[in-house]
Amino acid sequence: MNPPAGSEVRRQIARVERQIEYRAERKTNTAKAKARPSRRCRAGWTPADERLFREHVERLTFERRDEIEALS
Repeated sequence: MNPPAGSEVRRQIARVERQIEYRAERKTNTAKAKARPSRRCRAGWTPADERLFREHVERLTFERRDEIEALS
């Protein structure tokens, strides 16, 4: 039997959200690497890094809003 359409839509939306978060994390890590003088001092995420990550998530979500709305 085929799964209900609603569960398929939820699965697709979750996939889009994961893609956005992975992309935001990559962008944040790239920005961190460029901003820090040495690759040897790899500290955990700072509050500023977390803010940057959230900004990336918001911007990427906005960019894909039409896709997300079409699935909803």
